[in-house]
Amino acid sequence: MRKYFIIEFENENLSAINEIKAINQAIKKNELSILEKYELRLMPPVIVGNHLVLEVRVPESKVDEFVVGRQLRSISDYLVHNFDGKYTSKKGFRLIRYIEIPKPDFENNELTKDDIDKFELVAQIVQLLESNDPKAADKIRKINKIINE
Repeated sequence: MRKYFIIEFENENLSAINEIKAINQAIKKNELSILEKYELRLMPPVIVGNHLVLEVRVPESKVDEFVVGRQLRSISDYLVHNFDGKYTSKKGFRLIRYIEIPKPDFENNELTKDDIDKFELVAQIVQLLESNDPKAADKIRKINKIINE
């Protein structure tokens, strides 16, 4: 059975769409353990309208036991422990909220792997631009040279 969830951060200053790279990384790092432990298959999140949507494939035999927050907790844990404090939550509060929705209309909204790779590249370039590091400045010059060729 396919279940669909809008991913939102409890912290209103964070946008799941803007943080798609980190969320995607957290999903990739945890998908095998989630599959082994709960038999859940996580699909790459996609942007539908102005929401980030995660598809979770749940075996029919596990539908009654499925609890999204508990079974996907490792995604939040990964974000909290691997991004130098960028993602934090108050003690006892969750970091991410999963809102179950009916199957969204993916027509003209689904991002391909190439689209996600492009967004990740743009995010990396933005990080370089924000950095005052001489190595980052050198990388920006190289990127600029390639673009202007």
